[in-house]
Amino acid sequence: MKSTLRPLFSCLPVLLGFWVEGAIANPSPTVPSTIPNAYPVLVSQVPVGRQVATQKTTYAPSEPIMVNYANLPGNSGDWITIVPANAPDNSYEEWFYTDGQRSGSRQFKGLAAGSYEVRVYHNWPNGGYVVQDRYRFTVGTQAATPINNRHISTNKTVYQANEPIMVNYANLPGNRQDWITIVAANAPDDSYGEWFYTQGQRSGSRQFRGLTPGNYEVRVYYNWSAGGYVVQDRYSFTVR
Repeated sequence: MKSTLRPLFSCLPVLLGFWVEGAIANPSPTVPSTIPNAYPVLVSQVPVGRQVATQKTTYAPSEPIMVNYANLPGNSGDWITIVPANAPDNSYEEWFYTDGQRSGSRQFKGLAAGSYEVRVYHNWPNGGYVVQDRYRFTVGTQAATPINNRHISTNKTVYQANEPIMVNYANLPGNRQDWITIVAANAPDDSYGEWFYTQGQRSGSRQFRGLTPGNYEVRVYYNWSAGGYVVQDRYSFTVR
């Protein structure tokens, strides 16, 4: 797996007479009107209320990854990347600008076995590194039993407004200050809403209070404060 995660500022030049692709700028008199390998997509291919998803939740190693996106604001600087699932929000690997398209599809190169996220950001550079939506998928045979590879989930993927949220956790390391929180899906990794310490329990359940409509994530962190704000696992759900 590619492990070098460079700051995006180092290689996202503004599109001023150059077509920028994967941090390589090629001289061009005009910016292409379409993005190579970008195709129209039915909004139904992206889950309701989401902006990005992969065609499948499980891929074989080196199998090309098809990413679908929808409901974007239409800025020429909206961009999408795939990174390891635990990479900081200011990281990127293969990426592309949507060039103002609100929906479409893009084929990314295949990856080594592991857990990954496709992430969408709005309106670079004004939008900074705020992840507007993310979608997790797995490469490799371990995805056949995803429950054994996850640390956290909710008991449903869709809740009604103000309905209590049941969070299940497992496979934690057992530190007293492992902790779990629920936040808006686009919140930075150093954000938190309602939260609790697991008190050394490796598995269990916890009921969180209901939420207003929106897209959310439950996130688990290890061993505060030594573990910092490194998200060890995250699980997306929606409140309607």
